[in-house]
Amino acid sequence: MTRLIETEGLSKKYRATPALTDINLSIEKPVCTGLVGKNGAGKTTLLSILSGSIRQSSGTVKVLGHAPQGSAIKGKVSILLQDAHFKKGLPVISQLEHFARLQGFTKQAARDEIADLLRQLNNADYAGKNPEQLSWGQRKRLGIVQAFIGQPELVLLDEPTAGLDPLAAHDVRKFIRTYTDKSSFIISSHNLYEIEDICSDVVILDKGRLIAYTKITELAGKDNSLKISLDRAPSEELLNALSQLPEIIDLKTDSANQEKITLYFASKQADKFQLQVQTLIIDQGFSLVHLHRGKALVDGVLDLVDAEN
Repeated sequence: MTRLIETEGLSKKYRATPALTDINLSIEKPVCTGLVGKNGAGKTTLLSILSGSIRQSSGTVKVLGHAPQGSAIKGKVSILLQDAHFKKGLPVISQLEHFARLQGFTKQAARDEIADLLRQLNNADYAGKNPEQLSWGQRKRLGIVQAFIGQPELVLLDEPTAGLDPLAAHDVRKFIRTYTDKSSFIISSHNLYEIEDICSDVVILDKGRLIAYTKITELAGKDNSLKISLDRAPSEELLNALSQLPEIIDLKTDSANQEKITLYFASKQADKFQLQVQTLIIDQGFSLVHLHRGKALVDGVLDLVDAEN
């Protein structure tokens, strides 16, 4: 099987400053992979190399079995960088239809393709305006439409929901999900909860180096902990009552956020135990603001980065 991504010793320097160092990565297809790391970790540089926008300084890279700059993958890979760029003075819908024509669509087929994508993202109302008349978020959504023209085999998305309001971000995530069985994705995002929601795998970069490539389920356990936020700081009586539950292994409070509690437990009936904890909290006169069971992706990522450093 042709691999989606294959890199060996991939490195990139900007003058004397390393952006990526010795990246060895092999991703099979089809898959939806998250790309995470702090600012400056090398995420945008890696996406740009994979798209063929820039070249690596050393090492090798293949995308769908070919060099990223080669004609063999033309139209099969698309990218949306953080800022969507459209030419001023021309309606965005005309520019999108032009991009479709460049991919081989007939004039009518291009119109139909863009109309369908706009409908799915609820963008039809403002697509007829010039880009300078649109907000940053509106241009971002239209940039996502551009990235999906022709249903490419691989879609590279750099912070696809950054700067969008919650409803718009929800629409974008829903839109991406509808294509995960048709295309492969590499999605860079600082929102790890979003990555956990959409992706099955995650690539973790730190300071230009590959820390891990793994299944999200291996980083985010499901039944070993309860992270609880209350309406106010817990009383000693509540903490004692929780500590006395036979399933509890450990109980931790957060000195910076006193209303938060983390319970570590061992139980073969996790759902039943969770309900028992919720009932106990309510009986003690407290309200649950938030409850998350299991180790979140953000915890797993931080653990790996901390261990590396």
